[in-house]
Amino acid sequence: MSDASWPDPERPGVPLNPERDVWHWIDDGRGPECAEFLPIAGTWVKVGTEVEYGLNYAARWRYLGPVLTPAEVAAAVAEARRAALEEVARVWKQMVSNSPHWEWSEKHAAALRALAKEPTMSARIGSGPPAGLPNKPSRKEPGNE
Repeated sequence: MSDASWPDPERPGVPLNPERDVWHWIDDGRGPECAEFLPIAGTWVKVGTEVEYGLNYAARWRYLGPVLTPAEVAAAVAEARRAALEEVARVWKQMVSNSPHWEWSEKHAAALRALAKEPTMSARIGSGPPAGLPNKPSRKEPGNE
């Protein structure tokens, strides 16, 4: 079952940062689970067991990556939010620049900046646009510019 999922294909069974005693996500064919890599022994221990698995045995698993700390998850979510909002702003500005009837205002830019800092953005999904962002973008009427 070994595949190219291990960080170093020349060393299947050896996780990312093998010198660190940390938890990793692996899949032995029955679904994802956590296992601890013990660098001194060069062995693995799955959650809920005391059985140590050697590198040759672990090489049959699919390596999914290290278990992230809450701080690492928060940083990844913040980066994804920033990138998504940057893309929304880019597309909106492109749409505005291609049509004389659409207007990008500082109000829209401020709303996107505020949204990027909003830690509970996911709680607002489905409850309408965030404060400061209209349901529909501002629209200039032809002749009223």
